[in-house]
Amino acid sequence: MSSSPSFDPDAIESDLNYLARTNSVYNQMKCPQSNGISISKGAKFDKIMDSVIHNGVNYAVAYPFSGVNTDYKKGATQKNGFYDGWDYALGSNYYYELGMCNDNTGDAVCRGKPRWVYVRNIPVGKAPLMLNASFEGITGSNLAGMTENRGIVGGLLEDISDIQPLAVMEAATQQGNYGTHTCKVMNYPVGTNIYDDQMKRKTWDMESRCSSSYFNLETSTNGGEQKFPLGPKGAGSSVEGFLQSSVPLVTPTTTTTPSSSSTSVAWIIPFVSIVAYLCLLPSTR
Repeated sequence: MSSSPSFDPDAIESDLNYLARTNSVYNQMKCPQSNGISISKGAKFDKIMDSVIHNGVNYAVAYPFSGVNTDYKKGATQKNGFYDGWDYALGSNYYYELGMCNDNTGDAVCRGKPRWVYVRNIPVGKAPLMLNASFEGITGSNLAGMTENRGIVGGLLEDISDIQPLAVMEAATQQGNYGTHTCKVMNYPVGTNIYDDQMKRKTWDMESRCSSSYFNLETSTNGGEQKFPLGPKGAGSSVEGFLQSSVPLVTPTTTTTPSSSSTSVAWIIPFVSIVAYLCLLPSTR
């Protein structure tokens, strides 16, 4: 993207970016709702059930799976300023300064300037290892508050995509969102509750930086036009990109057209990568 006249590649970290970088997801989660109900004081059964249902929606669906609670309105806050809206996607997005941009490549305004990596902790609802598949993308429809996949489970799948072995190799060979030093001026949301447009300039805002995070851009399941940098789209594409890197392990000698067999390999490799990753985890027994 082209930089605006006011863009400063040497600007220090903003206050909002610092707050996002030091944010704790534990402080984002709402406490179970009790509504001050005390059974010993003869509370009505319907109020008790309302509280139980409310907590069930929050902690069985919204936080773990969808990342959305349609019982709440956009932009809602409590009296103390605590966010009380419909966006239940936990985490924060921010820039992290990491080294310098290449002196000879990338946008001219960024050459030799500080390099900022965009850390995307808030789930987008599409796991690259699953070829960015989403419920809406497969079925053409979305069940609001249920199928957005921006909850904790969806976030874990996206995290595994970011640290899969082939993605790590990509970064080690100075490729991808974390490895390359060829920077471009990128504009991304920084902060928390970024899917609630009424919280813009409150809990989040757009910031431009000289960044290496511009590969594998995808929109979220929120339905907006904003794109986010994701991990490699399936291990098959990671293999292809790795073999064609500037420091290849294998030099391709022939060019082939995509076939059904190559598509099958693209599904097998991510499955093997996930199994290998889980096997390496320390036993909890």
